[in-house]
Amino acid sequence: MYMERKLLSVYELTTKIKFLLESSFPYLRVIGEVSNIKTSSLGHTYFTLKDDLSQINCVFFNSKRSLYLPKDGERIIVHGRISVYERSGQYQIIVEVIEQAGKGALWLAFEKLKEKLKKEGLFDEKHKKPLPFFPESVAIVTSTKGAAKEDLLRTLPDIEITIFGARVQGEGSSYEIASRIYEINRLPKKPDIIIVARGGGSLEDLWSFNEEIIARAIFSSKIPIISAVGHEIDFTISDMIADIRAPTPTAAGHMISQIRQKMKERIELAGKGLLSKTKNIISKERITLDHLYNSFVFKRPRLKIEEYYQEIDELSEKAKRALLVVLEIRKNKLTNTTNIFKIRVNNILLSFHKRLASLEKIISLDPTSILKRGYSITYKDKIIIKDQAQVKDKDKIRIKFYKGEIYAEVQSNGS
Repeated sequence: MYMERKLLSVYELTTKIKFLLESSFPYLRVIGEVSNIKTSSLGHTYFTLKDDLSQINCVFFNSKRSLYLPKDGERIIVHGRISVYERSGQYQIIVEVIEQAGKGALWLAFEKLKEKLKKEGLFDEKHKKPLPFFPESVAIVTSTKGAAKEDLLRTLPDIEITIFGARVQGEGSSYEIASRIYEINRLPKKPDIIIVARGGGSLEDLWSFNEEIIARAIFSSKIPIISAVGHEIDFTISDMIADIRAPTPTAAGHMISQIRQKMKERIELAGKGLLSKTKNIISKERITLDHLYNSFVFKRPRLKIEEYYQEIDELSEKAKRALLVVLEIRKNKLTNTTNIFKIRVNNILLSFHKRLASLEKIISLDPTSILKRGYSITYKDKIIIKDQAQVKDKDKIRIKFYKGEIYAEVQSNGS
């Protein structure tokens, strides 16, 4: 005789099964391969997680907020809980977190460190150092055997480069990279920019650049740092904390080359303007000199003036050569160099005007020159005697020669 059992509706049975499953598996981690993944218009993602022997449905609510969503065929680990969808009676996993199988621990460590450094403010823009206007030297921290070094050497042919070799992968590599950064900052002659570089690779290959020791070294650097790690799709902690992130080592080289090229163009443009102004000044002064040269006063010292003309031409050529050298100097020296050049030109013109003034004095009659020719000047009570009638017998007089003077007494004025 069968024992009488309580009659259950489908809903009641499903509810009991749901309760038993959810209470038995409040939290679980399951590994498998993704298939049939799709996302609804509301942002919920549905997929099947399977292995060689079985499969289970999964639902990831509000999946748009996730940093990572898998693709069909990827092997993943899901974190979540078991539930039963009562309408269809199917059990499924309600997913809370998805991580790539084999990379989950690294991914979580990456997120943990990123959040820590973010809270400390190490990613803030206010800490980012600008690149110099005209970088002349670069220190590269990378493997001496990697392609990144060759890419940078190829894209930076006209700049001083120093390679600081370090392993960029494997145990101890993060310590080597950080040590190199500290070493460069202690150099007596520091480079203008540091590039930390390596080629692309998997998350494990690039993991050294997600270590805290490198993050701290980059942040403490007094020299601007460009992080050029991996390919464009790769993103590391080093990229986030560096002053500039370049998607590839080659891109970092092009970035610096473009800065230098733009500055050269600006210096060249400014130099042309300065040269034009200088030529105008010289041209105006030459016209003035020509006018003075052709005047009556300067006819006699013609030979001397011609010598001065030659000297001005030589100085003008020297000034032009000096200007061409100045144009190659970095922008931040351009203003001082311009001022120095103007001072030089002004000093040249001032010196020339002084010499012209000396020539005027040569032309004019100088009493000293008269005395030198044998004449003398006679004074009576500081008054120059021009007429015999100005003196009488017994008057005291002073006679001034070119060198020295005498005092005398008039015996007879002959009148």
